[in-house]
Amino acid sequence: MYQHVIDQNQEVQKQIYKYEICLAIAIAIKNDNSMLLTGWDNKVLAHIFKQGKLKQIKFLHQHESEISTLNFCSRNSNIISGSLDGSIIIQSIQQISTTKWIQKLKGQDDIMCLAISPLSEDLIVSGSRDNSIKFWQCISKQFSCTQTIQEHNNCVCGLSINEQENTVISCSLDQLIIIFEQVKNNNYVSWVVKQKILVDQYGYRISFINQNIFVFQPEQIIDSKLLIYTLNDQKLFFQSNHLSIKDGGISCYYFFPLIYNLKKNILINKNNNNINVIRVLKQNKEEECVEFRLEQIIEFENSCIFGTLSNDGEYLVTWDETYKQIQIRKYQEME
Repeated sequence: MYQHVIDQNQEVQKQIYKYEICLAIAIAIKNDNSMLLTGWDNKVLAHIFKQGKLKQIKFLHQHESEISTLNFCSRNSNIISGSLDGSIIIQSIQQISTTKWIQKLKGQDDIMCLAISPLSEDLIVSGSRDNSIKFWQCISKQFSCTQTIQEHNNCVCGLSINEQENTVISCSLDQLIIIFEQVKNNNYVSWVVKQKILVDQYGYRISFINQNIFVFQPEQIIDSKLLIYTLNDQKLFFQSNHLSIKDGGISCYYFFPLIYNLKKNILINKNNNNINVIRVLKQNKEEECVEFRLEQIIEFENSCIFGTLSNDGEYLVTWDETYKQIQIRKYQEME
């Protein structure tokens, strides 16, 4: 088992590359690690990404306000960007040198979070500051809104879809976690509320680990804990455990979602001015029981940190307000 995932000691510091960018709320890495996108204001900056080094190649000016989410699709390399202007733009990577796009989706206010079905990539779920969650289904190569759910009473901050693509979870400033379940009736698919969990403190981040476990990060300035929820015999989630994580005594911020990487079995958790790198240990072949272990803490000077993890878990890319730089850290196996 790896002793450290990402380290900032003197030896590894040589492999931290830095590139100055004014602001990057959203960051995405192509599946093969060949390209990196950053959202700068209402523009997307495209960079050639080679062995952890960047070369900017293009500005994409598509949105009317700040870009809040960025995703690369693995199946077709399409780029999906969400913005505080309330729009979602789908663009082919082949169109990156043009101002053309495949589709532009509108129907919400500020897009605060977005999740894509992990295997089929034919479902987009978007959460907004207007409290709504929209389900966008791809039918005949075009996405359309098939359902709008208004169960939250405040801004939707986090979304996650499980690997089976039949359950969606959301968190909001209203202190509710909502579990949505897919219902199929002939050829019609809809989403219904399966469960609501009232939490003591709202949070910005939530993520499935597997179909039976998800984690939620409440906003806590001191004594921060990552809450672990498990599915019981009645098919309802309950808080089964928690993991103490590093906090910085300052408030957190939107964006930079929880990222669970199956290939490396690590969970990237941004909390306050820290990034907690957490090992997820499987305890049986069915992966129904897991253990969480905090292995690395990367500390920043403020809580305005944004970032992502490459699909293979090799690169952690961050931007922070203090240095206004893209920093790239490479995964290290430590004895």
